[in-house]
Amino acid sequence: MNIWVATSTILFSFLLGPAVQKTQAGEFRTAEYQSGQSLRYSFFGEDSRQPVRSDILPYSAVVRIHIKDKSGKNFQCNGVIVEGYYVLTAAHCIRGDADDIKIFTADGKEYAAASYSINPDYEPGNRQCLEMIPEDVAFIKTTDQIGTNGHLNISDFLRGDRKAKLLLAAYHPDNWNQLKHETCRASVNWWMFLDRAMYKCDIVGGSSGAPLLAQQPSTGKWYVIGLNVGNRSDKYNVGFMVGGHKGAWKFINSHVDIE
Repeated sequence: MNIWVATSTILFSFLLGPAVQKTQAGEFRTAEYQSGQSLRYSFFGEDSRQPVRSDILPYSAVVRIHIKDKSGKNFQCNGVIVEGYYVLTAAHCIRGDADDIKIFTADGKEYAAASYSINPDYEPGNRQCLEMIPEDVAFIKTTDQIGTNGHLNISDFLRGDRKAKLLLAAYHPDNWNQLKHETCRASVNWWMFLDRAMYKCDIVGGSSGAPLLAQQPSTGKWYVIGLNVGNRSDKYNVGFMVGGHKGAWKFINSHVDIE
C-alpha cells in the first residue's frame, strides 16, 4: 500500500467511522462501531441485505419497536402487524420488565402499547438454549388500531418443509430508517417438535422479532411463517417457525387465527 492510499484510508475512516468490513463465509464478528454505537453483526460473506420499499405489503407490515425497561435501559427490536391491534415480536425483546413500548410504522407514525403478553412457556433464563427458540414469541396490543395500512396473517403452510425458502425483512440499527430484506434457504428442524429454522440471512443485533415471510405459490399471498430471534452460532442465525407443536402455537392461536 503506497503512502497516498494509506493516508486516504485513514482519512475516510476518521470522517465516516469504521466501515463494515467484508467477511469470509461463515465468519461471525462483534463489536463493530458506527456513530458511537457498538453493533453485533452476524454476516455470512458480504452483506447481502437489500433496501426495499416499505410502503407496500408485505413490507409495510414490518415495524420498529422501542422498549424502555424499568431500569431505564433502551432496546430496539422489530415486529410485524398481524391484526388491527396486534404486533407479533420476540419474547426476549419484551424481557418481562418493559416499562414503556413505542411502535413505529413505515409511514413514520408512532403507536403506544396498551398491553403485552409473553408466551408462558418462554423461559428468559434459558434463552440461549436451542429448545427455547420455538417459544420466543410475544404480542403487543396497541392503544389505537395499527393495521390500517395492511397486516399479514400467520400460517404454517411450510410445515414439514426442511429446506424452506424464507424472506427476512427487518430494520437494522446500522440504519433504522431503511427497511432491508434478504431471501435465504433455511434448514428447518421439525425433529422432536423443535420448530426452529437455521439460516444464513445476514442480521445485525436489534433485528430480533423481524418476520420470516413466505409466499403461498398457489395464491401469491404473503404470510408470516416465523420470527428471527437472533444468533446462536457462527454457522447460522436462528428463528422460530410456526409449526403447531409447541406451546407457542396455542399462545398465538389464543390471540389471532393461524391459517
